[in-house]
Amino acid sequence: MATGSAASWPERISPSTSILLVHGADDDRVAVDNMLTMAQHFARLERLFEVMIPEDGSHTLIEHWKRVRTAMDRWFDLHLRND
Repeated sequence: MATGSAASWPERISPSTSILLVHGADDDRVAVDNMLTMAQHFARLERLFEVMIPEDGSHTLIEHWKRVRTAMDRWFDLHLRND
């Protein structure tokens, strides 16, 4: 992976940062394996993360936008909102 990719330096991401990884299984631009590699790095580092891979999701995930948006909103509410 390119050095510009966070997959090349996952240990530099703050341990207090919660991560939601979303990637379409049918992405024809970026292999889903790239995201799975990142998930493996986070697991090795014992970081808090969640993976979402819509089975027929494209690169833009437009066909799953409502589902992805709901997951994002839930993630932000759970991990980032300071009510």
